[in-house]
Amino acid sequence: MSRVKRSTAIGRLGDICDGLDRARQWSEVTVINAYVYGPLLDGDDALELISIALVVDEPAVSIPWRSRPVHLEALAKLVRLDKLPVSWRWRPAEWPIWNHAIPRAASF
Repeated sequence: MSRVKRSTAIGRLGDICDGLDRARQWSEVTVINAYVYGPLLDGDDALELISIALVVDEPAVSIPWRSRPVHLEALAKLVRLDKLPVSWRWRPAEWPIWNHAIPRAASF
């Protein structure tokens, strides 16, 4: 797998923000926050993937841990996450962003 330079990874976060901003025009979009975690926060100069968590305003029962709800995955495709070196997770707003897999995160 190819590696991504830190500066490129940060630029990709900007691309993701732009895509999410464009997607907000649709009422079905429930993403209310985005966090980056993992190697990018650790200061690595090159990473395999950018790890992000997208917080959605939906009940936790409809977004189980590590699930890929179809309507949210359609949004991920619209924002082109599947075309970027990004690993993403969906988190309901009622859960804290931090857990055993996300020990620290920064909003972007």
